[in-house]
Amino acid sequence: MLDELESELFYGAHQGSVAACARAVAQGVDVNVRTKADLDSVGVGATALHVTAVRGHEDVAAGLLRAKADALALSGRGETPVQLAARNGHVEVVKVLRAAGAVPLQAEGISKLMGQAPASWRDGQRKKLRRALGDDRRR
Repeated sequence: MLDELESELFYGAHQGSVAACARAVAQGVDVNVRTKADLDSVGVGATALHVTAVRGHEDVAAGLLRAKADALALSGRGETPVQLAARNGHVEVVKVLRAAGAVPLQAEGISKLMGQAPASWRDGQRKKLRRALGDDRRR
């Protein structure tokens, strides 16, 4: 169970409140604390960075990363924040995570992330994600 300050961190990550996350971290909350709750689209063992990646809050993701959030942390389902952002179509969050080194550099890893993009996406949206992942190859 999360304490009150840890809950504020997760609330800020969910709602897109940079201020709430910053307050929690400033008061000593471990930015990589994990929740035992089974969160929609994330599962158990998620960090605040996982939550904000699912929700698409790039400003919160950037703030959490500045506070030393682990960009490669695995959720209880074995997913990283960048996988969650790609699956939910949050290109701007993918860019923030890529800048933090959270995107695999090899073509196979990028292909796997591309495979997680929303099935409803058209070619233009897929191209944006591919560029955000740093793969400018034309397909």
